[in-house]
Amino acid sequence: MLAALEFCHVSASSTNTIPITGAEFLLAAIMGYETGPRVGLRIYGINVLSRGWHSGAIFGPAASAAAATKLLWLPAPLIENAIGIACTQAGGLISAQYKSSVKRMQHGFAVRNGLFAAFMARSGYSGIKQVLERPYGGFLSTFGAGSGRNLAYRADRVVQGLSSIWELDQIIVKPYASMAATHRTIDGISLLQIKYPAKLVANRIRRVTVELSEPAFKKGGWEPKQPLTVTGAQMSCIYAAAMQLLEGEVQPAQLERDDAFDEDVDTIWQQRIHVELWDQTGEPKTLIEFVAAPRGNKAPLSEEDILDKWRRITRDVIDQERQAAIENL
Repeated sequence: MLAALEFCHVSASSTNTIPITGAEFLLAAIMGYETGPRVGLRIYGINVLSRGWHSGAIFGPAASAAAATKLLWLPAPLIENAIGIACTQAGGLISAQYKSSVKRMQHGFAVRNGLFAAFMARSGYSGIKQVLERPYGGFLSTFGAGSGRNLAYRADRVVQGLSSIWELDQIIVKPYASMAATHRTIDGISLLQIKYPAKLVANRIRRVTVELSEPAFKKGGWEPKQPLTVTGAQMSCIYAAAMQLLEGEVQPAQLERDDAFDEDVDTIWQQRIHVELWDQTGEPKTLIEFVAAPRGNKAPLSEEDILDKWRRITRDVIDQERQAAIENL
């Protein structure tokens, strides 16, 4: 959106800029925040990841185009053109999570492609009409293929509850610097550490078993091996469990170490953590914790939780005086 601001001219051929108010900027942002989830959830969101697509790179172009076209004050026909141009550029493989720098780039590509689509539409290029709902070669039918659902996609729900149901309410601050499937792992270990502080000593732990659903296993159940990149560490439930056990948190510092909506939404990320250890008599003992929902949409972080995360991730970057000054703005 900041890039789009540089091109908020009266027309594509004009150099006269249009002043954009804060309210107009926020409205454009809301357009993007609403479009991405509405498009993604209608092809079952997480299911896209299970089939090998990188969801942000798939849902992102349409969201970016929606925000940019609103900021550029394009009329409805040109917005449709922009969405059509953006959606045909959607693509990205989730295998980017394994020891590559590409995963972060793919989100940038999605934003770039949506912005480019808005500029193309403003310049007179025609996009794919009805790109979302077309049954052959449309966005939803193509990226919904292979979902295994009775309905591969749900086009009617893209606009369901407009102005009354806000997807923005479901966009939250993540408690940990890692991908979503690792959060229940971390929460489960953390709960055990709170319950049994004297027992969970690293050198007494015999084995840790994390039970994952199939989607969570595909995304985060793989075995990390050295050399491991920061991106790879962020994607691994095994690494997340180890760091929580060893250091009591999973934030950027732990990830930079050299050594190291549908009917299924309530069950798809449930996890059970088993920690086997040697007790003081030398006998094996198993501690078990079931995590139904991580802190997030169903259990939002409190203001104090968000503030605590902010302090953790900035403590090695800025001094406490600057932290306090920013907090008090």
